[in-house]
Order: sequence, then structure tokens, then C-alpha cells
Amino acid sequence: IRSSDPDHPIVGSMTVSSHQAERLSEFASRFGADPRLQAVGLNCSDGPNDLLKSVQVVASRIQLPLIVQPNSGLPRQINGRYFYMTSPDYLAKYAKRFLDAGADGVGGCCGTGPLHIEAIARSLSMLTARSQAQPQVQLEALDLHEAVEDAGQAALTRAGKSIPRAQSVVLSLLARGEKVRSVELMAPKGTDLEGFAAAVRQVEAAGIPLVNVPDGARASTRVGSLHLASWWNRQESRTRVLPHFTPRDRNLIALQADLLGASIHGVSDLLLITGDPPKLGNNKNATAVYDIDSIGLSFLVHCLNTGRTAGGEELGSHTGFSIGVAANPTASNLELELSRWKYKVQSGADYAVTQPIFDPETFLRWRETLGEFYRPHVIGIWPFLSLRNAEFMANEVPGVHVPQWAIEKMARHAGNADDSRKMGIEIARTVMERLESSCEGFAVSAPLGKVEIALEVLA
Repeated sequence: IRSSDPDHPIVGSMTVSSHQAERLSEFASRFGADPRLQAVGLNCSDGPNDLLKSVQVVASRIQLPLIVQPNSGLPRQINGRYFYMTSPDYLAKYAKRFLDAGADGVGGCCGTGPLHIEAIARSLSMLTARSQAQPQVQLEALDLHEAVEDAGQAALTRAGKSIPRAQSVVLSLLARGEKVRSVELMAPKGTDLEGFAAAVRQVEAAGIPLVNVPDGARASTRVGSLHLASWWNRQESRTRVLPHFTPRDRNLIALQADLLGASIHGVSDLLLITGDPPKLGNNKNATAVYDIDSIGLSFLVHCLNTGRTAGGEELGSHTGFSIGVAANPTASNLELELSRWKYKVQSGADYAVTQPIFDPETFLRWRETLGEFYRPHVIGIWPFLSLRNAEFMANEVPGVHVPQWAIEKMARHAGNADDSRKMGIEIARTVMERLESSCEGFAVSAPLGKVEIALEVLA
């Protein structure tokens, strides 16, 4: 900005809620004496009362003039329309309080108009002296490079905060150098859990430590994966449920509430995915929420693990989730997938579970490309049951690439169900043998709920 306009003052202003103490402190330390700015500001927030609390935190920590611009409260819906309810007189009272707290100027943000500004001006014209809460000081030169480095180091310290996650099955396996092995099972459609329980017992008997459960796979209504994990993980079983979790169906409030509830019930591992669009499922008129995507969800879970909400509010306790995310080494737009993966890592991802892999070389190229951004990868494996099953995966499952050679192999046995099953298992095992030394585990799907096929692949 300064390179384009050498004259006009620059105000660096931020909207923030008073409970975001860490953010307020960082703002004051990074910009409160920055010579590139002529003033700093606080604006909008949750209304004048909340913004006053932020002013009281920031004003004594900065050297630059402080400009405060509250919104006119939060809008309320009345008969289908939204109205800002804060009156000009109310805002005028707070204008004096802002100056008493150390502000140098007062204005208005969302919902304020000429009448509000007129009332503020009339109120402040009666004051004969600026607040003494902020003494005049002589600005000293600031080493900007050093300031940026210090801020970055502080962020790394917060990101690396020690979080007890001893209950995580995935992280425990990785720490011991063991392969992560999991069987993917679909959640029941109704409340009869006997079939699901029997399937998990089969997995347990085979010595497999995890089953992973999609969250409304293909956007269809089923028992919620978090609820299923909360129920099963209280059973006496050596096998735990790793639930998928998607932001498709919940707003930001519900996402955090459900995660906190799952933590209370002993859920310790999560696989965070964006989720299939509703048009694919059995509720085609359903609305996709998507307040955030899987990247934002990774950051949200990381925040809960450090004892605060995504908005920065301190919780007084913390969750202990391992953060698993999806990776798609066979994505058609690999540049975009790589970009999203790096964001997931920076947002706190511990490991990845890939989409089903049928061409091992695609994963090996992906691993090499990731470099320093590599995190442990659990490879998704799907054993075909038939040619029709392979064609469905190739043409109707988003994000999955099935090479032509696999289709051709399945086509050779199209007339024989038993031979088709054996060929599907052979293809799956071929992929696993090729990648055994280059990945940290395998998540094998049970096609059409046939657990015995997944276990045969893993045997």
C-alpha cells in the first residue's frame, strides 16, 4: 500500500471477540508499534460491550493510536428481516467508555449509520482531554524481520503444545512401528446393531485392531459414526472403531458439540473427510452445510486438542484426538490435491488414509512428491467382488481411479462369481505387497459387508 500511496495514513484493524485473548495479545505485540502503520484498530466484534473488553486488553500494550469501530450489536431477525438493535444513544455512551479505556478515535462498523456517528460526535465533543490510560511515547525502530520470526516461533510453540493422546490406537501403533490395519464397515441403517457387532467380533477374532466407519457414506442416512464409535468403544473389545467425520451435515456449532461429546465417550481417533454431496444419497433434497471443509475441520480438531474452540475461546479442558485425513494420490487435479494436503498438514494432520489404490506406482510418486510434508499413510484397499463392482468403482465413486488393466482382469472372470472374488483378492494383495515397505498400514473395505473377504485380504 505504501509503495502506491506515500501520503495517506494506514490503519491496521482487526475484528475479534474478547474471549480470544491469545489472538488479542499477538495482535498487540506484532502490530502495536509497527512503523509501517499510523494507527491500529479494533472493529465490528459482537457489539460495543464485547469490544470494550478487547480495548481494555489491547490499549495498554500498544504504542500506536487506537481506533475503535464497534458494530451496532448483532442483527436480529424480525418477521423475516434482519435489524441492528443498538440505538445511537447507546453507542454514544460506549464512545466515552472506549476513550476512557485508551482509545484515540471512535467510529462505527456493521449496522451503524449517520445517526450513530452524529451521536458519537456529540458525545465526544463534550470531552476536554483524551484518556490518560495511554501515555504518549516516542516510537523506536522495529526490526520487522525479527518480529516476524518471533511471531512464527510463537505459533510453532503453540502448534507443538504437548497433547496427551495415549488412548489413540493409531498413534500407539505408529509409535511402536507397527502397521496400522483396519477393516472398513458400513454403519447400520437402523437401530439394530447385532449385525454390526457380529462383524466387529469377526475382525477382533482375526487380531485386527481397528474398524473404520464412514460418516453417512455416499450421503445416505445411517447411524452416525461418532455415536457408533461411542457405543462400541465402551464394549469389552480389543478392536476399536475409528469413525469418519464430515462437516457436510453440521454447522460449526454442531461440529464442536459433537466432537466434545465423542471425546467424553472415549473416542480417540478420527478420520476427517469433506463428505460426498447430498445429490449422491437417499435424501437428494438435503442441504449440504459445509461451514468448513476437511482442512478447516482438521484445524478445528487441533484447536479442541489444545483446549480452545476454533474461535479461540478457552475451554478449560481439551480433547485428545488423533487427526487422520483423507489423501487421494490418484486425483485428476494432482496439483490441487497436493495443495490441499499441505494445508491439512499445517492444520494439524497426524496421518492419512488414502482413497482405494489400485495402481501402486501412483502412490509411490505421490509419496516422493510430498517430501517434508509426508505424514504416515494408511493405504485404502478395495477387493472387487465382480466386474460390475469394478465398473461401479471406476465410474460412480468420486475420487477413485481404477486402471484399465484391473477392469480387464476382472472381465476375464465375469461369468464365475467365485473366480471373480479370487481375482479381486489377488489384485488387492498385489497392491499391498508392492506398497508394504512404503506405507504405514492398510485399510481394507469389506465389499457389500462381506467381512470375510477383507480378512482374507489381510490374512
